[in-house]
Amino acid sequence: MSPLITSTGIDPPNSSFEAATAIIGDKWSLLIIASAFLGMSKFDDFHRELGIARNILAARIKALIEHDLIARSKYLDKPLRFEYILTPKGQNLNEVIGSIQSWGQMWYPN
Repeated sequence: MSPLITSTGIDPPNSSFEAATAIIGDKWSLLIIASAFLGMSKFDDFHRELGIARNILAARIKALIEHDLIARSKYLDKPLRFEYILTPKGQNLNEVIGSIQSWGQMWYPN
């Protein structure tokens, strides 16, 4: 039996699973992280490629930065131009993203 599922059901509230899903459990956060694995790093690229509203993208990026999954760094020596790069903590999600992708390909192929 996995640590999440016990003989009495799912781990109690405030479990590590609940904490993790609170951070990366929504569609947009996972898509941002997956896109960063593919080399995407600029706000406008995430916006264009994912089709996400700018305000939602800004909120998700802010949360991912706050949880140290991505880091913001200046680029092009221009004010207010940043790129968003996976941190080691974010890079550690590689297997999770890969597993979700494999599962999706198996059960929901294009």
